[in-house]
Amino acid sequence: SSSAMVVKAATSGRRDMCVQRREDRPRPSGWRRSAVVAVDKDGESKFKEGYYRFDRAIRRFLMSGMDSTYVQIPSASWEVPLVGKVYGYLTNISPNDSKLDLHVNPVFEIGAGIGYHGLDAVYTKAVRNSIDFNFEFDYYDNYWGVGINISKQTFGPELYGEQQDPVKEELHCRTILVEGYYAVFGNRFSFPSSMYGNFIQIKSAGSPLVTFWYEHRDYEARSDRTRQVFEQGGRYVLNEGALLAGYGYNFSIAKGKAVINLSACAGVQIPYLGLATCGRAAAMYWISDSFRINLNFANFYQKSWSEKNMKMEDNSWRATLGVSYCFGKTR
Repeated sequence: SSSAMVVKAATSGRRDMCVQRREDRPRPSGWRRSAVVAVDKDGESKFKEGYYRFDRAIRRFLMSGMDSTYVQIPSASWEVPLVGKVYGYLTNISPNDSKLDLHVNPVFEIGAGIGYHGLDAVYTKAVRNSIDFNFEFDYYDNYWGVGINISKQTFGPELYGEQQDPVKEELHCRTILVEGYYAVFGNRFSFPSSMYGNFIQIKSAGSPLVTFWYEHRDYEARSDRTRQVFEQGGRYVLNEGALLAGYGYNFSIAKGKAVINLSACAGVQIPYLGLATCGRAAAMYWISDSFRINLNFANFYQKSWSEKNMKMEDNSWRATLGVSYCFGKTR
């Protein structure tokens, strides 16, 4: 029995030593890290699945009520546009029995932005100086769209008054522009398909349009002579709007690979008595599912007479060239 106890003790000691060795044995350096990585991958997959569900819901909402034989949504949900703009103005303002001709020689701006299903933000900067800029935030759907444009511009005016020689100087203008539209047949006609690319016009279609804009301009004169023309210490603030109606048509080529838009509207200026017109021509070409290029030209004309013997005639134009990278395809 004593010999059995000795054998049992020796065996127990060896077992304790083996247990001790297993506990003291150094573990691999990444044994905990692999568990963390598994948790991270699981969280990432849940986030992606949640995003895909959200994006599919947005797509279903945007296509609700649409005729899919005429209009479809691109496979990519996001875009990063690179934008180049050229614009010019010719504005005649007659305050206090004087005449002020404001003109902007063609100005070139470059910038970039980001967009998601028609909700876009774009910032552009003038190449010629460090002052002028333009920021746009807008949403464009097939039925309706609205955009907010905040900019600072430098005019090169010529001042003419009675028995006065022309005076040339720089005149700064801060502008807030809100513009929008409504398409009557938005279920078949996609106004943004030729300019913004968040929809694709599969078949050619047209629609009556109702458009509007409201503009706030804050002019600031820099010279004493020009300050005499304006009131309020050389500043003049102009608030005006317009309500227009017209028609737009999209020509679809190769089931929407290329789209050309022509539209024209005319209406009245608010609150002053006046005339307002707007004409657009735009083209969109899909190079692939990930890249597209668009060209947009617009002309705005308005002429008004205010109650304070204030006359204004404004003729402006802008041309935009954009190249967009599209990504974020939903499974």
